[in-house]
Amino acid sequence: MHWKRHLPVLAVLTALLWYGANHNYLLFHSIAEIFSSVIAFTIFILAWHTRRNLDNDFLLFIGTAFLFIGAIDLLHMLAYSGMGVFKGYDTDLPTQLWIAARYMQAFSFLLAPLFLTRRLPVGMTFLAFGFLTALLLLSIFSFDIFPACFVEDTGLTPFKKVSEYIISFLLLVAVFLFTRKRRAFSAAVFGMIVSSLVLTVASELSFTLYTDPYALPNLLGHFLKILAFYLIYVAIIETGLERPFDILFRDLKQREEMLEESEARYRVLFDNMKSGVAVYGAVDGGKDFVILEQAGGVGGTWWHNSYPGCACDVPSHLYSFSFALKRDWPRPYATQPEIRAYME
Repeated sequence: MHWKRHLPVLAVLTALLWYGANHNYLLFHSIAEIFSSVIAFTIFILAWHTRRNLDNDFLLFIGTAFLFIGAIDLLHMLAYSGMGVFKGYDTDLPTQLWIAARYMQAFSFLLAPLFLTRRLPVGMTFLAFGFLTALLLLSIFSFDIFPACFVEDTGLTPFKKVSEYIISFLLLVAVFLFTRKRRAFSAAVFGMIVSSLVLTVASELSFTLYTDPYALPNLLGHFLKILAFYLIYVAIIETGLERPFDILFRDLKQREEMLEESEARYRVLFDNMKSGVAVYGAVDGGKDFVILEQAGGVGGTWWHNSYPGCACDVPSHLYSFSFALKRDWPRPYATQPEIRAYME
């Protein structure tokens, strides 16, 4: 990845966010959440339109997850204290929506490595994420059973703080799982995904420190979230659009390397054999074969051994190919020159 190309974008975005944070926190928060949601929706669009070109469903699973995560994050933005969109709710509502989205994000990254080797049931996955999202929203807006996350004049609840620690732990487990599957990614993409997860952990931990939704830890947490989402953007969106071969043909490249390694290993074995044959190819339904002989001629042991008195201890009339029977052996137990001549 060429970092210099992204520095102007990051510089402008940081300047806008810093200006908003110092002059209008709601503007800062809205820009931060809209930016994150746009990235989430873009990941889904790329994953959906490239699903037939990929031989694993990792990207499709991540894209599907981010579609619903982005939707909840948009609701979180609209519900933020001071927006006035949802009447009759206090600061607890956006905090609950935040925790719901982050739990979904953590579990999604925890499951994502599975789909590097397994097929994804697309319809069932959409139904599962849709059902889970609906259940979370109903528990917050209708049933009022989602645990309180923020109490006015008190601050964060124990549930909210513990949840942030659990989410951070799940993300670190995801880092471990991605590390075990690192060969499925280029070094740059793997580094960006892991860095994004680590930044998300730092973001979650910062959200355990504030008592006011406009406080500095909240500001820092949103900055870290933006950086984490931007790394996912660079790793998945840019790689898929600008360098598609890194994603589309990575497995093919790995298989070619494995084939070359296997061929080299067997070539060394074959070259160091004193005697042996290998079937190179079969045609006509397996009736005809191309056979490679390591020695200078056919015969195996009868080619390599020519000491005086070398002969077969099996009766000659039994020591013949079924497709080329020889009935005129000169003696009951053929000698090495006679057997070699017969094979040639």
